[in-house]
Amino acid sequence: METFDPAFFEVLDRAEKEHFWFKARKKVISEVTKTLAPRLQDGCRILEIGCGTGNLLPALRDACLGARVFGTDLFSESLSITSKKCRFPLFRSDVLNPPIHHALDMVCLFDVLEHIPDDISALRHVHDTLRESGLIFLTVPAHPGLWSYADDIAHHQRRYTRKELLKKVRETGFVVEFCSPFMSWILPLAILKRKPGRNAKKVPLEVRKRREIDMFIDDLRIRPVLNSILFQLLRFEALFLKKRIQIPLGSSLLLVARKE
Repeated sequence: METFDPAFFEVLDRAEKEHFWFKARKKVISEVTKTLAPRLQDGCRILEIGCGTGNLLPALRDACLGARVFGTDLFSESLSITSKKCRFPLFRSDVLNPPIHHALDMVCLFDVLEHIPDDISALRHVHDTLRESGLIFLTVPAHPGLWSYADDIAHHQRRYTRKELLKKVRETGFVVEFCSPFMSWILPLAILKRKPGRNAKKVPLEVRKRREIDMFIDDLRIRPVLNSILFQLLRFEALFLKKRIQIPLGSSLLLVARKE
C-alpha cells in the first residue's frame, strides 16, 4: 500500500519555505522542542522518522543544541532533496526497520503516523528504539469528519480523534505528558473543503482524480496577503503549547509522551 506519492516532494519542498501551514507547524514544533531540551543531555540522539524534504531537521537541531539529529524516509527522492540543502545523517528506512536501536533519546513523527496502515506496530517499534524515559513527539491530522480530497492525495490511512490517539499511544507503553489540538484558525477552512464533489457520480474517476490533484497543488500556492494573515494568527499557538496550555480545537493534534 502506498504511503505517499513521491511526485509531490518537489511541490512540498517549495511550499515548506513560505506556506503558512508549514511555517506555523515549524514554529510550534520548534518551541515545544525547546521545552524538552533541558531533559536531553548534550550529545543526545534525536531521530525524525519520515523527515520528507528535511524542513524540520534544522529546527530540531537548533532547539536542542548539542544534540545529534538523524532523519529517515522511505523515499530516495525526498532524501536527495534533503541532502542538497542541509547536512544531517540520513537513512532510507521505514518505522518498522529503524537504523538505530535502543539508543534514542527522542523520536519525532510529524504528520507521519496517519500514513502507516498499522500504526500500533509503528508505535511499538518506536518504543523499542528509545532508551528508558525517552520521548516521542508527534503530530497528526485531527477529526475523521474532516476527511477530504487532500487526505486521499496524501495517502492518509486515517485522521485521529484525541481519544483514539491517546488510547493507541498508551497501549504501546508510553505515558502521555501532553496532547492538544492546534491549527485552530484554519478549522473553518478545513470544514469547507470537506469531501468536495463526492456526490458528482457522473464525473469519471480519472477526471475527478485529476481535479483533486489540481486542488491539492492549488492549496499549496502562496497567496501573499492571506498567507501572511494566517501565519500571524497560527504562530501564536506556539505561545500556549510551549506552556502546555491545551487549545480547545484544531485541525491537527500534537502529542508528547515518554517511554514508561
